[in-house]
Amino acid sequence: MSLKLFVAEDESNLIRQYEKSVEKWNNDGKEAIEILTARDKGQAMEILESKDCDAAILDLMFPGDTPSHATGNVLLGIIKKQLRYPVYVVTGNPNELDGEFDDHPFIEVIVRGSIKNDDLLEKIFTRYSTGITKIMGKTGRLEKALKEVFWDHLSHAIPHWEKIDLSPDMKEKQLLRHALSHLQEVLAIDEAGQDEKYNTAEVYIKPPVRKSVTPGLVVEREGEKFVVITPACDVSQNKADFFQLLKLLEFEKLPDIQSKKRSNNRQNELKKYIKNKKERFHFLPRYDDLPASLIDFQDVTTIKSSELPQNCKHVCTITSPFFKDIVNRYSAYYARQGSPDFTDTDTLSKQLNEQLPEPEIVQR
Repeated sequence: MSLKLFVAEDESNLIRQYEKSVEKWNNDGKEAIEILTARDKGQAMEILESKDCDAAILDLMFPGDTPSHATGNVLLGIIKKQLRYPVYVVTGNPNELDGEFDDHPFIEVIVRGSIKNDDLLEKIFTRYSTGITKIMGKTGRLEKALKEVFWDHLSHAIPHWEKIDLSPDMKEKQLLRHALSHLQEVLAIDEAGQDEKYNTAEVYIKPPVRKSVTPGLVVEREGEKFVVITPACDVSQNKADFFQLLKLLEFEKLPDIQSKKRSNNRQNELKKYIKNKKERFHFLPRYDDLPASLIDFQDVTTIKSSELPQNCKHVCTITSPFFKDIVNRYSAYYARQGSPDFTDTDTLSKQLNEQLPEPEIVQR
């Protein structure tokens, strides 16, 4: 496979420079880049309609453009609405970029002359090497999984939805959730049918999708972070007069970690937390600007439901599979029942031992 790079640029000398840089890249023995060039809006539209690319370099202003009708903005709009790959806008007129595309991680604006083509290709390839377009592109793994779900699973489920009396909009939403549950199952196993390993980023949805307070929401309050543990049924039915929050504790605040002076001792202790061998705590991994932390099952805070939205910043949501595990461990922690101790266990064990018959001796 090769990285397919779409370049829309009206100046022929700049096109030649991009082509030479790609040729040099390919001669260095790196994973190949295939360049697709367009020198006007018509050629660019043809490539957008017919080719599946992995990245794009766009100029903003083409001959005959006005600031309010820049060709680059038109192409960006099509890519953002219909396609799935990152874009690098290389322009001498960065102020003409439509505000719709400001500060987007997948739309990077580069002032012409501020970066060498070789460095730009390296930047593009680094993002491509994450596999994002191989997963999300038109021919990526997601498309393959969707086809499998459609032909092998949903085809058997459709008769159920044909029989029920619901509005088309409700049916569509329910069927979409049903499809996504199948899609998760397909993507949770490898080609050999074994469970896939999860990345730490999969623990979180950041930023949160829902604006309301939901179980698993991580909030920040007065400089400290908490996870909402209130039962989902209370939240969804508006029965929650109060929300229960569990505090997130950072590792440097753990006394037994600080007391371990030797690095290997500290590392062994950390492994116990990471593997959730400590009943009181549940491990949350580091991601983005979230530090690795522990949910403390003993540190429970209650706040009025009317006060939480105003006083707390919504940070992220813990995804369903991981949050279910947290709820199970939290419930198990408080469901522990200690059995009373007897006065003299030695005497009891001796009495029981005497009541048991002696083992029969077999003569050989």
